[in-house]
Amino acid sequence: MPASCCDEFVRLHSNIGRRGFSIRTADSKATLHFNAIPPMDEQRLAEVLKPAKIVAQLVGRESIRFCPFCGAALGT
Repeated sequence: MPASCCDEFVRLHSNIGRRGFSIRTADSKATLHFNAIPPMDEQRLAEVLKPAKIVAQLVGRESIRFCPFCGAALGT
């Protein structure tokens, strides 16, 4: 999996745990995430990055095989 196929991929990868879109990479897989949480819980979610008792208004996740920006193949 390319660690940094393009600047936009790196930007979304560094957004893990915050509101909006992020890309997570684990076990040769990439997943596009979307988090919409109350603003007062954003910092706590960014610090925890694992299951916690946080109220989430909307969360979405979708496995992706290609970078949504440059089209590079992700994973195997």
